[in-house]
Amino acid sequence: MSGPDMSVSKGRSGLAADKRRLGILAGVTALFGVAAIVAVSVQESSVATRFVPAPFFAELNDDSALVHKIVFTTGKGMQGTQSVTLIKQDEVWVIEERGGYPALDEKVQQVLTGLVDLEKFEPRTANPKFHRQLGLREPENLGRAVRLQVLGADDVEILSLLTGETVEGVSDTQGRGLLYVRRDGADQTWLARGRLPLNGEVTHWLDTDVLKIKRSTIRELVLWSGSPNPTYLSRPDASVRDFSIANLPEGRVGRGAAIVNGSAVALASVQIEDVAPVDAITFVNAPHVEMATFEGVRFGIDLMGGRGSLWARFDVTIDADAVRAGADPAVIQTRVDALKAKLDGWAFKLDERSSVKLIQTMDGLTRPADS
Repeated sequence: MSGPDMSVSKGRSGLAADKRRLGILAGVTALFGVAAIVAVSVQESSVATRFVPAPFFAELNDDSALVHKIVFTTGKGMQGTQSVTLIKQDEVWVIEERGGYPALDEKVQQVLTGLVDLEKFEPRTANPKFHRQLGLREPENLGRAVRLQVLGADDVEILSLLTGETVEGVSDTQGRGLLYVRRDGADQTWLARGRLPLNGEVTHWLDTDVLKIKRSTIRELVLWSGSPNPTYLSRPDASVRDFSIANLPEGRVGRGAAIVNGSAVALASVQIEDVAPVDAITFVNAPHVEMATFEGVRFGIDLMGGRGSLWARFDVTIDADAVRAGADPAVIQTRVDALKAKLDGWAFKLDERSSVKLIQTMDGLTRPADS
């Protein structure tokens, strides 16, 4: 007679043991999970307590009346450094490197407000060996940092800040981002929070739409005015969208409204890329453009340079034809005076797209009628 099946009995016993081991393991796992949660909570509490955001420049306030000068310095590698200096003259901010041309006041105010609102968010390394990785090495030391200096009367330094890498894609509900900074001369670095415009390029501070001419106001444009081969582009009133070539040569036709209109209204979309005192640019035998508006303003524009580097100087007067047509000379004079205040004494570098259209010739605007 055979005995009991010992293999089945052992299998049940092993299964029970396995269940006990799994239970113990689950308990241990849960214990470690609770411990991890507690640890994270303690760590978060510790961080929140240790790094309370605070003003980076506690000595500043929102009264910018004492600020006289702002200097941005950026590195140019082996070429040294480049500076943009904004100076307050008679309550107007001007660009020293451009002969005192006015800077956009709203952008200057954004810098001053940004410095007041800048916060220390978290401390980072105080080891100078790691400054380069954060973009905080000095610009004159082949570094990528932008130095921002603020000076008061008699050029007394109020603050000097080195700004480095920004944390991409991080901003709060107020639009504040994160960037690495340190005080000039200090080793301690910080992750700072705020909105601080930083730009060491002159063009950032210019009004690139200084003419502010609307397409709808342009009545006539004369390319190569005063030359043996001028081109007259005109329309009878603002309701007519397309310009015509008034002195179209016999046997030729325009290359299309898009090309003709492009030159006629080029000054409505022109962008200023740089500026210089008018005496710094030599306008000799310069191509001349004339433009008249339905508002009664006439522009005389001398051009110098070539495609991609075309400079212009402007002469603004009242259009006699508009006065004869019954326009109010006082209203026109107000517009002329406002333009002259911005344009007189200065030469402006025009963007390449507009430049090409302003030096267009009759041959470029037309083609043989039978082609």
